[in-house]
Amino acid sequence: MDTNDAVGVAHWCDDDGTASIDLPPGRDPVPALAMVDELLNQKAVSGEDRSGELAMQRMHPLNCG
Repeated sequence: MDTNDAVGVAHWCDDDGTASIDLPPGRDPVPALAMVDELLNQKAVSGEDRSGELAMQRMHPLNCG
């Protein structure tokens, strides 16, 4: 990473349609990698409907009101 780069972590859940910012952007990549690891080790889910897609859309900054 360059000194001006920032990294954060956000996710959405296909199973219940929620979205979350798990770690706001920061300059240290180590906490971001740890958060991604934590999220990937949570329970496995599979989405069969549009709730996950809508959650992802709500998470995007241009859709936040």
